[in-house]
Amino acid sequence: MTEHTAADGADDEAPPRYARGAELSQVPLASEVPRPNLKELLGIDSANPILREARIDAGFLPADEVPRVGRSLCYK
Repeated sequence: MTEHTAADGADDEAPPRYARGAELSQVPLASEVPRPNLKELLGIDSANPILREARIDAGFLPADEVPRVGRSLCYK
C-alpha cells in the first residue's frame, strides 16, 4: 500500500472544485420572463416523424396540411 502525501492529494484534503461550464448570473429567472405560448410552439412542424404524429394526433398540427411519413413502431 502506498503512502499519500499532501502533494498527491491526502485523504484529509478537499477534492478540487471544477467549473461547471456556465455563467448563470445573466440568465433570467423563470418568474421574470413571460409564459411561453405552448399552442403556438407545438403548432410548428417538426422534422421528427414521431413528434409530427404526436402533434397531429393532439390537434396542434392539421392532419391535411402536414405530410405523414408513416407510422412509427414506437408510437401507437
